[in-house]
Amino acid sequence: MRKRRNKVLAIVLCGGLMAGILSGCGVGQEASQDTAPAAEETADAAKENAEQGEAGGKSLFLCPKCVGYDYWTSCETGAKAAADELGYDLTFNGPAATDSAQQITMMEDAMTQGIAGLGISANDADAVIDTIATAKEKGIYTVAFDSDSPNSDRDYCVIPESDAAMGEQLAEMIAQEMGGEGKLAFMVASLSAENQVSKFEAAEAYIHENYPDIEIVATLCSDDENEHAYENAQTLLSTYPDLKGILGFAGAEAPQAAAAVGQAIDNGDLEMGQICVTGIGFPSQCREGLKGGVLKQILSWNPQETGKVTVYVLDALLNGKTIEEIEIDGIELRLDGSYVYHGCVLLTPENVDDYNYA
Repeated sequence: MRKRRNKVLAIVLCGGLMAGILSGCGVGQEASQDTAPAAEETADAAKENAEQGEAGGKSLFLCPKCVGYDYWTSCETGAKAAADELGYDLTFNGPAATDSAQQITMMEDAMTQGIAGLGISANDADAVIDTIATAKEKGIYTVAFDSDSPNSDRDYCVIPESDAAMGEQLAEMIAQEMGGEGKLAFMVASLSAENQVSKFEAAEAYIHENYPDIEIVATLCSDDENEHAYENAQTLLSTYPDLKGILGFAGAEAPQAAAAVGQAIDNGDLEMGQICVTGIGFPSQCREGLKGGVLKQILSWNPQETGKVTVYVLDALLNGKTIEEIEIDGIELRLDGSYVYHGCVLLTPENVDDYNYA
């Protein structure tokens, strides 16, 4: 049974995702005046789908949460490498900022131009449900990557590991570093993206049940912006002078928190080890923190693999192959229902130089 906290100063949580998928069909036993128009509509739809497939047979569109960041550039590199290997024309493009409305518009435009496969990393899991349903109606396979839309009609989701498993692992990492007690703050990139919500909810539940002496005092959101993440970390340091840990759930959070803590140490405001920082990160952003001692460990994965696997899964769907038939050099896949996992790595001061992805 989950143990409840005795004290909570401030916490921002996003509730469970709502799912409402209604479907219905009716077939009359007797012919009616609408029979001919219905048949014509069916024929028109079939013709449209055929034309769509013919026009977009070798065209794929992958829509990340946003563009202009190392993580998504790395993901694009992997996706384009796979597209070249498999003979596809790939467009990898997303909004300049994490904007669901822009994602929907870009996906609709891509479908209008003609594509065979669609990849989406949803900024809002529920906002893209109707757009993914439209893709399915048009005969376009859809794969979620990095961030899922679990209540949609997407065919598969490509992620390094389940969000719940990563959330629990992150919770255990920070709890161990904190000695199982003290005040802890969460830093997230979004309060609506499925990959963020599922992780921090799993981490919260894990801490409540296993570490009742850890008090989660705040959850701050950066909207996937490095500067905002750094400002959030500074806010935590000034608001909670007895803070003992910061846990980051996205690529910018832990590195920026480490930078803020490192600056406070340099200024003489904190001592090394006074505040524990860990979370998700990538070598280029976390190397300084790991080498400098503020970070001891970081949960990571190669975003190039995420992009590459997404294209390979779309290719399998388009060619009637099973996920088990996919073979990619250097990547071991694990299938769990509609989830395709490509694996995580734990970065430490000793091994961070062995990795060179974003």
